[in-house]
Amino acid sequence: MKKFFLLTALAFCSCGAFAQVSIIPKVGVNFANVSLSENNALEGGKSSLIGLTGGLGFNFSLTSDNFLSIQPEILYSQKGFSSAATGLLSYDGDYRLNYLEVPLLVKINFGGEKVRLYVNAGPSIGYLLSGRVNGRITALGVIGTSIDESIRFTDNPTPLDIRQLDANRIEAGLNFGGGLGYAFAGSTALFVDVRYNMGLTDFNNQDQSKNRIIALTAGVQIPLGGE
Repeated sequence: MKKFFLLTALAFCSCGAFAQVSIIPKVGVNFANVSLSENNALEGGKSSLIGLTGGLGFNFSLTSDNFLSIQPEILYSQKGFSSAATGLLSYDGDYRLNYLEVPLLVKINFGGEKVRLYVNAGPSIGYLLSGRVNGRITALGVIGTSIDESIRFTDNPTPLDIRQLDANRIEAGLNFGGGLGYAFAGSTALFVDVRYNMGLTDFNNQDQSKNRIIALTAGVQIPLGGE
């Protein structure tokens, strides 16, 4: 983790060594889900949750034609899942996790000056800021209650209480994606980006629980300087 933050800091601080530096404001939606263990009570009825994502990227070109670049980002990312699980514990609602995330991507561009395709990939580190459950919990198919509460992070959660989480606040992940950019004012470009984010660590210390995200974002890449 220390090596990851060192590499990210070097990318931010060594701007003068790159052919071109751009800032990238972006916003979009996550199609979020999780990988749970088979014996998890919520595994059977879970489905994708639509959440928000957005933030800033900083693109540092490694070549004069911007074919190859590195791109650290600082993002807010909503993860989690929706559920309509049935069994001893039923939960019909949304389980939302809010992350601050820092991807560090390698980006390869293809195409001409106006229209470019690109692919990117790289690791990310996230920090779980907060969470919320919103829906209805039913126990044994009889006792039901509606909830809209923040998730409480605790080392000793009550069994089967989804409002409590023995949270692993740090998430390591891998990102793979690509997109399409269109230059409309010099080197300033609009873009649409599609990315798959695969969590490598469990967010619940007591169960298999890895985030899976497909993110669709749009934004603008604004050059800050030339060679």
